[in-house]
Formats: sequence, structure tokens, C-alpha cells
Amino acid sequence: MLADVPQGVTRLLRDVGVPTRDCDEPVPPGGAVGRFVLIDSRHRGAAQRIRRAIAESHEVLDVRDLAGRCDDLEEPTPGTRHGRRWSPAARRFVERLKQTLEARGGVWARLTDFQYPFRSVLCLAVEYPGDGSSPGSESPDLGGEISRLIHSLDPHTTQLFPLAQSDGGIAPALAGCDPLPEVGWRITREDCASSSRKTVAAWREAQARAGRLGHVPHSLLVADSANNRRGGHGPSPQALLDLGLHVRLQRDESGPWVGAGLGVGAALGVGAGLGVGAGLAAAPVLPWVDLGLAPLPSVADAPRRVAELYRAGQPVLVLAEAGTPELAAELRALDEASQTYPLLWRTSLAAWAHWWIARRSVEFAVWRTPAGLVVRAPHPLPPGDWGWELWRGNHHATLPLTSTIQSIPENGLLLGLAGERHPGGLSMPRAGAGIEPVPSRPRWRGLKAWLHSLTLFRDQGKGVVP
Repeated sequence: MLADVPQGVTRLLRDVGVPTRDCDEPVPPGGAVGRFVLIDSRHRGAAQRIRRAIAESHEVLDVRDLAGRCDDLEEPTPGTRHGRRWSPAARRFVERLKQTLEARGGVWARLTDFQYPFRSVLCLAVEYPGDGSSPGSESPDLGGEISRLIHSLDPHTTQLFPLAQSDGGIAPALAGCDPLPEVGWRITREDCASSSRKTVAAWREAQARAGRLGHVPHSLLVADSANNRRGGHGPSPQALLDLGLHVRLQRDESGPWVGAGLGVGAALGVGAGLGVGAGLAAAPVLPWVDLGLAPLPSVADAPRRVAELYRAGQPVLVLAEAGTPELAAELRALDEASQTYPLLWRTSLAAWAHWWIARRSVEFAVWRTPAGLVVRAPHPLPPGDWGWELWRGNHHATLPLTSTIQSIPENGLLLGLAGERHPGGLSMPRAGAGIEPVPSRPRWRGLKAWLHSLTLFRDQGKGVVP
């Protein structure tokens, strides 16, 4: 249970997947209140909280003993303008919390980061750039390139086509695909009009044309030049959500970034059977969050990096650029290398994005009893194969999680060595941070700045020079 802990600690434990609940939250009928209480003794009124917890026979864990500071758990991603990541201090905090809890007779349990029973996820996206000879132009053999690659790619591969040719130009190549691959847009500066309103109108028209051809885009890749055009404006984050573009990739001089969007009340569904229920849509979540994916620098280096990230339990995104003759051979080598990992979840970028967002809404609880462990999901789980991990030191067991109460004998569990994974199971390299994906309106500077601007405008209208 959490009592007056910093927001950074709450977000960190949510990303780790540890079952937590607020200390003041009402206990559901038949539900236990927990044994451990995490308290920040530096908070005003913490002494009274600690006395009450001790009186109720709870184990008190002090944040001050686990982390010297709580404002250094998150840090900006080096070299990028987007997102944040968990710092080394956050990883040390999770490890100390786990060690302290186990030393006092507790159980370290957490949600799995991927669908049960997978240990990592691989998302493949292929970008089809134009030849650059004219604004919005395409490679003359775009359809042939798609036809050659489509048989070498996993069906879940995200195809990122230039917006200018995302309707009639690619329809012949996609006509024979069964199932139809996930389609996205590649955005350049020529695709952004002089205002956000005009850009949204043009994109809606392109989306309607693509819909009539049967391939509505789900993802967005912003090229390095899209944000460098003077006078051009991309859609606002909410406009992107309204267009159904819930996954956004950014590749520019500041580095790669992958985010997923979620609007309040938005109906997010995934063809792979994943969905987000009404409970998640109503939750107080940020409109854009970091997915924790960093595209690999090259396809040729992908097999080695996939092996490293798989052993560390981290997600993998391979963003390949079409147009090179050796790409097909490199993709085949990547496919052969990934087949050696039976617990590698291969899915589309949109499916992974929706899964990661849904994971932040899943709640469960674990109690230790004389007979073993009791696991309970207090709320209906979103569709999908959910799992949880039970840790003992550097060993862990992965078990399925259902919406019913499960009784598990603790002595009969088969534990495996965690290997290169973090001792506390923290695998997401980045934090769930609020993102402004497309520069649109100036940032809000507060009431004082707004009144100052209004005064200048009023004085200039009267012919008064400020």
C-alpha cells in the first residue's frame, strides 16, 4: 500500500507492474488490506501514518531508506527532445525495495511485460521513402518493391508508405496480401499545410480515399524534415487521436522516439484480439506516452541486438528502410534469427502499443497464506493472455493471470534464473511520460504571460507603442 509517496515512485511501480493500492482507498468486500505500507517519512503527517500502520500490524517501508532523492528517478532521454527514461537511481530503488520486502518475509510479484508466456516482443516496420526528385514524389517502382518484400515479411509488419501515395499508388501491391498488413503514413514537410486545420482536412481526405481501398492507416512516421518547414503545422495530439493515428514514430536529428496515443473516451481496438475497455478510457491517463521502444540503427545489426534485448527482457523495434537490394536478405536473416527464440512475441506496432497502454490499467493482488499463494484480479481484465511473475532473489516463475481467484502452492513452483534481466524485473527503458508529439500551438505560459500579451495587443490597437 502507498501512503503519501512521490508521484515518480507511483509511476515507477506502475511501470514495474508491482501490485499496489492507495492506503486511503476503500477495501473491497472480502479483500485484504495488505501487509506492507510504503511511506515517505519526509512528507508532512508521515509520523501519524507510521504510527497507525504499526498499530494495524503492517510492515512499514520508508522511501527515504530506499532512495536518497526522489526527483532523480526520471531523466531526459539523451540526445532527444522527446520522452524520459528511468534513471539508474530508479533501478537501484526497485532493487532495494525488492530486497527489503523479501528480507521481511514478503513476496515480490509483478505483471509480465508481454503476453503470457512471452519474454520479449519484436515489432518490424518498413519505411518506403520517396526518391526526393520532387515534392511528394515516390520511387518509380514502389509497387514492385512492396511485392518483392511482402513475401519476406512477417504478416504483422507495419508498412509505412508516403502520404502522397498511400492510396492509389500502393493499392495494387496490397491487393493480393492476405491478411492485409498494418498500414501507416510517412510524413514529410510537404504533407503539412500552413495551418493545423488545413493539415487535418487534407489528411482526412487522404484517409477517406485509403478507407475506400480497404487499408486505413494506424501509425505515423514523422520524417526528419517534417518539423523544419516554416509556416507548416502538423495536427495537434488530439487531432491525431481523432484521425485514429494512435502510434507515432519520430525520426530526426534528435534521435528516434516511439509513442502511443490515448484519448479519453477513444475506442481503441486491435485486430489481433486486444482491446481497451471503458474502464481504461475513463482512467486519468496522459494523451501520449512513451512506448519504451528504441529503433535499432540498422537491419544488418538487428540479429545481434535482438539476442541482447531478448535476454534482457526488453522490447525490440526494427525500423527498416526500403530501397536497398540487400534488405530482403537481411530481413530473411532477421527472421531466421528470431525463430530461435520461441518465447519472442512477434506482433504489430499498433498491437504492442495498445497492449502497453492496457497493461497500465490492469490490477491484481497477491497474498501469502500457510497453504501457499492466493492471486486475485479485483477487476475484469482486458482481452488478452495476461501473466504475472513470482520472484525469489534472482529466480522467477511466470504464471497465467485470470480474472478469478487462484490458489497456488508455493513449494511446487518451477523457478528459472533471471539471467541478464534486472533483479526487480524492470524492463521498460523509458518512463510513461506526457508527450507533445507534433508542435502546434505555443505552450501555455500562465495567466500572467497571457495578460501581458493581451495588454500589448490592446495597446498596439490603440496606436500606443509599448
